[in-house]
Amino acid sequence: MTPSISPQPDLKQIKRQAKELVKAQQAGDQSVCPKLRLIPRLSDMTDEEILSAGVSLQEAQHALAKDYGFRTWAELKYHVEVTTGQPTSVRDASRTRLLERVTIRPMTREDIPALRRFDDELTPTLDVVNAQYPPDGHSTVPGGPWADDAELTDHFKKYQRHGGTILLAEDRGRVVGFVDLWPADEPEPFGPSLDAECIDYFRKYYLAGLETRLLAEAERVARAAELPALDIGTNTCSAEYVSLRRFGLRVFYEYDDVVCRCRPPCAARPRRTVLTPETADLSGLIRANHWSPTDFTFRGDEEPTYLAELRWADRRAIVELWHYVPGRQNASVPPNPPNKSELFVPAAALNSTAFMSEILAECAAVAGELGAEEIALPCPSNLDLAPGKLEVIERRFAFAWLRKRL
Repeated sequence: MTPSISPQPDLKQIKRQAKELVKAQQAGDQSVCPKLRLIPRLSDMTDEEILSAGVSLQEAQHALAKDYGFRTWAELKYHVEVTTGQPTSVRDASRTRLLERVTIRPMTREDIPALRRFDDELTPTLDVVNAQYPPDGHSTVPGGPWADDAELTDHFKKYQRHGGTILLAEDRGRVVGFVDLWPADEPEPFGPSLDAECIDYFRKYYLAGLETRLLAEAERVARAAELPALDIGTNTCSAEYVSLRRFGLRVFYEYDDVVCRCRPPCAARPRRTVLTPETADLSGLIRANHWSPTDFTFRGDEEPTYLAELRWADRRAIVELWHYVPGRQNASVPPNPPNKSELFVPAAALNSTAFMSEILAECAAVAGELGAEEIALPCPSNLDLAPGKLEVIERRFAFAWLRKRL
């Protein structure tokens, strides 16, 4: 049975455990052999071979981290930093001084080159920066990057038009972090809120507390606008994002990616109308995955998608399908088969097994007509799907939204 790490882990104690593991191996204690087999070079050895092999402290630390469910010793250390709010290698006083130098202000158009430089510098380190690994150890790129200054300019203008803002964190004139803030007015159960759409920072500033500083500024913006909630999204399930929970944010919505086989549905099919972003009417609908507010709208001309309204006698939904190509521009649908989706549904669908199952079955059928063999579709994590309505290949957690009520 894998041991669980303490809710308030002590790195000094964990380091002592690693030293004790080395001593036990040197003393010929067979009870440590299962744990030491987590060291790659010892994985296929017998107990006798393990006890006669030399084991370094670094290898013992690696085995201990794997035994606790982490991929590496560095990841375990990072978990301790995030969980306790205490640095494991740099003195608190040093990080306090670092944060005292940081100022936060609204972004202007003149800041675009500086934010672009920040994005260029941050992008190569994103897998290191994003400490909030989901339980399976997979890391999703947090926010950014923007492809070029033109894309960043469009991003800035989009926020300006909507009444949103981008807050920059600077250390002596250098951008070291930012947060995008989008005022949302959604149908219930979401309602009005200020959404922190993207928050990024350099690792050492995160460890000094920059995330909390940025969220505190975001909360002030929300209160000034008389919005009742501050929201932020994360790709870690069930709020396993310790720093956000310390700030007072709690999970209020999670969704899964449901990978479905594309086949014709059993029920009578709705009327389908192909749309453009300009002709799509989102009134009364809500983005089912809610990775961003519904009025953040569609991907646009630069990311070609297939957009259609599905209309039954008493309800409707809008599906957006596109062909995602990692590291490249998305490809057009058609002629390319879709492999990604967005759904815009009535709020009632989020709590209706029958309704959501029918919508997903129809979306899978549409994706099949466009050449897909399977498609990932969003579904609320707490909602079961009707058996027989669609063929589910896999269902996996995708995203969570956390909320602080103001």
